[in-house]
Amino acid sequence: MEHYDSALAYPVQSPGVLGNQPDIVMDSLAVHGLGLVNPKKVFNFYNELHSYLASCGIDGVKVDVQNIIETLGAGLGGRVSLTRSYQQALEASIARNFTDNGCISCMCHNTDGLYSAKQTAIVRASDDFYPRDPASHTIHIASVAYNSLFLGEFMQPDWDMFHVSKETFYFFTSLRSMSSLVTEALMSSESTPNCRVPCCSACSGWMRNLCQVKLSSHP
Repeated sequence: MEHYDSALAYPVQSPGVLGNQPDIVMDSLAVHGLGLVNPKKVFNFYNELHSYLASCGIDGVKVDVQNIIETLGAGLGGRVSLTRSYQQALEASIARNFTDNGCISCMCHNTDGLYSAKQTAIVRASDDFYPRDPASHTIHIASVAYNSLFLGEFMQPDWDMFHVSKETFYFFTSLRSMSSLVTEALMSSESTPNCRVPCCSACSGWMRNLCQVKLSSHP
């Protein structure tokens, strides 16, 4: 990593973030730091990584934890400048190495990241959720739907974290079809091995659709 002029950087969180969602991972990073590629060299980093992946037959990437950049701007021109440099470098590398704009942005809901994106077409709209907690499912779906109202104006929301079980697959397949990205899901359970689930797809109005759900047993 030496030729990227990388250095340890220490996240600085805003009081609003700390008050709303304290995070043990961020607390650890604030103490121990994380490696940050020099923004003047970050295109080289992305391009070398993406060109290698493309040479292996990979046709796209999902870029996670993008919002960490907004906490690292001290001494580098501030969060807006740093985020813009990283976003421009990322999109330039995607355009060079993946012919179909193969990028899903993930954990990128900071406004600096969203407003700096010019080419990225797909954005993860969801927060994390906990499938073993029944109350988490409805909160997860509601938050994704609200996020999609905003994000859907300029990107295609990816509802992500599709969960299916005997108890939840009707709920998830019906609602996820509205995001127009999910058409097929693999379910692991002891339910009937084949099932067709009616769904509604929102695309220029309501259109009737069928979503094929494959069910398979789990060892």
